[in-house]
Amino acid sequence: METKGLIFELKDKISAEDEFLKKIFEYDFLSPLIVERSGYEYKIEKVYDFDDRAKASETDLPEADVSDDDNELSKLKKRMMRTYKAESLAEEAAEAAVDSLYKYLKSKEEEEESVEHAQYDEMNELHALPPNDPRFAEQWGTQKIECEAIWHLSEGDDIVVAVVDTGVDYNHPDLINNMWDGNPKHGKNFSDGNDDPMDIDGHGTRCAGIIAAERNNCTGIAGVAPKAKIMALKIFPKGKHAICAAAIQYAADHGARVISNSWGPVEINSQNTEIEKAVRYAFLNKCIVVFSAGNTNIDVGGYAPANNQDVIAVAATTRTDHRWFEIDQGSNFGDRISASAPGVDILSTTLNSQYTDGDGTSMACPYVSGLVALMLKLKSLTLDEVKENICRNGDPVVFPSGSATPIRGKRINARKSINALAAPPLPCSAAVNTSVSNKK
Repeated sequence: METKGLIFELKDKISAEDEFLKKIFEYDFLSPLIVERSGYEYKIEKVYDFDDRAKASETDLPEADVSDDDNELSKLKKRMMRTYKAESLAEEAAEAAVDSLYKYLKSKEEEEESVEHAQYDEMNELHALPPNDPRFAEQWGTQKIECEAIWHLSEGDDIVVAVVDTGVDYNHPDLINNMWDGNPKHGKNFSDGNDDPMDIDGHGTRCAGIIAAERNNCTGIAGVAPKAKIMALKIFPKGKHAICAAAIQYAADHGARVISNSWGPVEINSQNTEIEKAVRYAFLNKCIVVFSAGNTNIDVGGYAPANNQDVIAVAATTRTDHRWFEIDQGSNFGDRISASAPGVDILSTTLNSQYTDGDGTSMACPYVSGLVALMLKLKSLTLDEVKENICRNGDPVVFPSGSATPIRGKRINARKSINALAAPPLPCSAAVNTSVSNKK
């Protein structure tokens, strides 16, 4: 098992007596910094890479000339520039080295001296179950949300959707014409630290196909937004918090309008400061960030970052619009769910020009990401406006009466959402759940 690392943010002023943190604060980070403390060596790197390499002082803007959001963005960017990740270089006792540094940084945080926050750099996981059949005869989910009825109005033309995942097979015949052209490899590999986000797992390629598989090309399937552009950002298999946060920041800085995330933490926690910081940065850059709710059959309120107010949290539903759940797994639920979408037996693209099916909230999330791309092609919308549209125009989700696990957030309906953009807004009903029995 890979050793945990650390993520920490320094304050804008460092105690002159703290030589360890002072050295980090003053280093230019054109290359990693190797530093020693208490007999342990650590490799220190910046979490976020801003292309302009601006110094914190250069991001200041006159308050009179900027909006509140721009002012917050400027301050947040300066904080992100002071955010670092640390790994132990010890061949033995690496966990002890990391724990030693963590305790030191947390003591500084609690004393409000030099350190803003510190957390372990832990692993995240994908929100999908392994495919069990090579192909299904139809895309029931795409038909369920009624995409065919509105493709004459919007196909999400050229809206950039970042798929933050295992990468994407950008040579797949149903995806090759819909890949982002921002660089020759259509994205970036944050897991391995290079420019090639080629998928070797298949999960990211399935998500990409649900969003933007090409339509009317006599091949395979059709995505929800069949003319959107996929930016492939590979964060797995390594998938630690710092890697994930850096990918979200990259998407926001390189033109993504939608950021699709079908993953979440291995260790369940109600707060994840670093991922939330990156999400807030994307939000302030006018991105719509979408997260799968998770497959652990719990209330998403305790599951960061899907519980964050700046994201759309997506639950998974069945063909009959029930919340998907089984004995030992199921879609997370609760008041923080913003939307629901098909998540069982979902046919999509996979590696080597093939197609397969998958289950889980991982499959539901890209349905919502695709719908947002359709919406943004017609009209510029805020996150709250997107949520309101889905709430007002979605179809009710039902849940078995014996489950006692309500799900908030209607199942998306593309026909209603797209047609409503030109219609006067109506108030959104707070009642979005209907209890029914499993009995026939």
